Amino acid sequence: MTFKTDSPLRASATSLSGTFQHRIAFELEGIAHFATDNFLELYPNEPKTVTVKLAQPQTLKKPQQAFSYRPPASAHLNPDPDERTP
Repeated sequence: MTFKTDSPLRASATSLSGTFQHRIAFELEGIAHFATDNFLELYPNEPKTVTVKLAQPQTLKKPQQAFSYRPPASAHLNPDPDERTP
C-alpha cells in the first residue's frame, strides 16, 4: 500500500495486486483514523484507493511506518501448493 498526504489530517492509500484479493484489511497501528473502506476487494491490476482521515496531524512517514494488514480472508481456502506441509 502506498500513501500520499493530501493534508496533515488526510491521506490517500492505494493498493495494487496482480491477483484477486478478497477482504484485505489494513490498520495504522497507534494512529487514530477513519478509512472510507477497510475490507478491500482488489481486482487484478486495478488500483484501489481509499481516503484515510487522521484524528491528529501526521507526516507521511508516520502512517507508512504504522501500516500493517491482514491477509485476505480467502488465503486459507486456496493455499499455495508450494507452501503446504506434508
